[in-house]
Amino acid sequence: MTAFVDQFERRLAITLSADVAELVELCAAGDLEGEARQAALLLQEDLGAKLQRYTDALDAHGERRPF
Repeated sequence: MTAFVDQFERRLAITLSADVAELVELCAAGDLEGEARQAALLLQEDLGAKLQRYTDALDAHGERRPF
């Protein structure tokens, strides 16, 4: 893979990890109906957009999709 795609994958993993960590913290605090629910909805929304940007980057650089 190209350096651009490698860098994009690293950034995707870091932001996804941070988003999931926030959700885990909120759930552990017992906030399942308030902020945790909102964070989960935002994570779900954002994940679709991130995956689309990832596949667009792969396509733009002629790389095969790993999925």
